[in-house]
Amino acid sequence: MNPDPDEHVYPGMEELKWGEGIKIKNREKVPQAHYSALGEKARKMFPSESLCKMFCGGKSCKYCSSTHWTEEQMVIKGLYSEWVTHNILAMARLSNEQIEKFGIIQQFEKLNIKTVINLQQPGEHAYCGHGNDSTGFAYNPQILMENGIFFYNFAMEDYGVASMSKLLDIVKVMQFAVSSGKVAVHCHAGLGRTGLIIACYLIYNNRISAPKAVQYVRSRRAGSIQTKQQMKHCYKFEQFLQVFFVIFASLVPEANPVPFRTFLIRQRQLLHGYEARKLKHIPKVVYVCCERLLELCGRGGSLSSLRNAVHDPAPSDLETRIGNLTDQDILPSEPDSLASSLNFDDSANLSELQSPDSSHDLHLERLKNGLNKDGRLKETAEQQGNEDAYEIEEEAKDECSTGTEDDLSSGDSLNGSLSSRPIYSVNELCHSIVYGELSVEEEKIRNIEELLNKSDTAWQDLAKEDSPLVIFMVMIDWIDQLNEPILRSQDVSLILENSNTPAKALLNLETSTSHFLNYIILVISKLDPGDQDLHEKLLELILAHLCQKRFNVCPRSGTPSSSASAASLNAITDSLRSEDAYQLFHFFQDLLHSKDVQKGHSKRKF
Repeated sequence: MNPDPDEHVYPGMEELKWGEGIKIKNREKVPQAHYSALGEKARKMFPSESLCKMFCGGKSCKYCSSTHWTEEQMVIKGLYSEWVTHNILAMARLSNEQIEKFGIIQQFEKLNIKTVINLQQPGEHAYCGHGNDSTGFAYNPQILMENGIFFYNFAMEDYGVASMSKLLDIVKVMQFAVSSGKVAVHCHAGLGRTGLIIACYLIYNNRISAPKAVQYVRSRRAGSIQTKQQMKHCYKFEQFLQVFFVIFASLVPEANPVPFRTFLIRQRQLLHGYEARKLKHIPKVVYVCCERLLELCGRGGSLSSLRNAVHDPAPSDLETRIGNLTDQDILPSEPDSLASSLNFDDSANLSELQSPDSSHDLHLERLKNGLNKDGRLKETAEQQGNEDAYEIEEEAKDECSTGTEDDLSSGDSLNGSLSSRPIYSVNELCHSIVYGELSVEEEKIRNIEELLNKSDTAWQDLAKEDSPLVIFMVMIDWIDQLNEPILRSQDVSLILENSNTPAKALLNLETSTSHFLNYIILVISKLDPGDQDLHEKLLELILAHLCQKRFNVCPRSGTPSSSASAASLNAITDSLRSEDAYQLFHFFQDLLHSKDVQKGHSKRKF
């Protein structure tokens, strides 16, 4: 529950300011491909030598020269390059000659460019400019790495596209890289493939619509996203992401509720780095809610980096669109609708995400590990093909180290954030959850849930929320909207069969369920108000929602019918058999008082 030493700060939404490449009146228009169908076919028909001579100029290729461009078009002196956002630079390919002649490395250092993403295939455009060196590129990537600049090659065919899973890999690596510095992206000219990737990054990171992403990138770098196929892929990528962005399916008419395990699978596709490891078995919405509750009463402080994420407001015509996609936003030639996107066949889409193309963990690990003394990237177990060893190593790092009431006194985890300072006693917080009036906060709860479906900045708002009841009900609403209980009937049966050995009973459950319950019990144990009756009501309330069954173990007297807890329990129509309810309730009570929980960690990793 404490911040991880290698946790990176989420970079936040990119600051977007329209450029002059698109006229104001054209910003709302559906973008069109720059090349005709015939032109696209022609570029794929000719051999590479002829292609370079006919379309690029061969040795006189303007993209490999500095003589064809204005100063404004050369952010990097000597190189056709332009800022698309404050953090993302689109540029033509480098050459060894340019690196030496114009001091490209020194320019990168001055501009805080820490990462270069190369989208070229080795050997392409060998007849342009000064040609390619032995690496297959116009420059030797080792020069970058020896100077502390991270290098990634996501090879894509010239004028081509990539699979949805590969696009997702690339934008995740970009987001991770931006947390450490600025990122330069290039293909050959820095227009087609480069424009596609940057547009997809804005769809992923800022959640703007595909047509706006295309028009915005073109406004900053004229001629970007050249082919019809590249443009269509931006639309397809937006649709592809829809299902992964939905947190509260109950609030999206076209979306179907999913089971707990399916939600975790979807979540894993979006998260990376520290979050991917930490939240492998815990839904982010539950984690943020629980950690915020602990912060409010001085029992934790792990959300400071989330609150510190930068949020640059976008122009009104570039506001978040994910979650509000309409049929008018889809290209006329695209038959797929939002409904088909949100109700897609999970097995097909997830199999693509697990294809050999999906290598983002490798790239993120390379970013984290950095360089060896000789300038080469450190190798990991996964890079050597030993995925099992990598998994074991990473899970060992994830052993949960929960805090105590002294967490706040050191100040190490708070980074000076006022939002991390305790506001309530534990008793006050638990009392607010159990007895608080729901009607007062209903609108606020709904607003937060809707925003979580639309924008990543909503996580910051949730991490700053000061009302325990609002935070708790957001978590409960998420649990309730799943299409089956987290604790299913078969899970309850397995627990009851081994109820005499609580610490071992959870091992018989599915891995994700076991890890999740360990975490929830740990949180409840830290929310001990010193009032046994209040603590038991809190435990019963949470268990009822996990099982979607009323327990009727604790007396309801003293709990107003208008309270949030009473209202949420009244919505649960089925009751657990009395004998099973008491046995399950006392099983979790025993877990709460077990030595492992009292020490602040469970035997199993999160």
